[in-house]
Amino acid sequence: MKISKGSYFLHLQHGIGRVQSVQEQSFYGCPSARYVQMFFPRDKLTVTVLEDDLSGVVRDLITAEQAKDLLGQVKAWKGKPESKWKVRANANQAALDSGDPFEYVKVAKALTQLDNEGTLRLCDKQHFNQSLDLLTEELAAALNKSPRQARKLIDQAISA
Repeated sequence: MKISKGSYFLHLQHGIGRVQSVQEQSFYGCPSARYVQMFFPRDKLTVTVLEDDLSGVVRDLITAEQAKDLLGQVKAWKGKPESKWKVRANANQAALDSGDPFEYVKVAKALTQLDNEGTLRLCDKQHFNQSLDLLTEELAAALNKSPRQARKLIDQAISA
């Protein structure tokens, strides 16, 4: 993962962030190491992390080409939601924790089916909203669209 000041990336809990600085620092007599300071606008949060630990914390954003491919995959995916709510909740949480946008799509599309039937549970609603928020934020950045425009593309792909 190539990190430099001004580069963007995705953190699973905090969304899209931007590198504010990369600096050599030493704390409490420990050897000097490179630290990356990141800002997450959605949460108004600034975090400093060891550069060597970044790959376990963030990932690169998808490209515009990958975003278009993802929307095509949404239209083509014909999966069904798990009928047992506990199994479904665990599977959806694992999908959201994976950091894979296509897994977010599966959660959103499957839960849309349940939403249309009026059978979403509270946990389902939380997973549904989280999947749509993650997808919207990343697709908006990848396609250089507003969040509203990205959400409209997602809704169109899900309902296709």
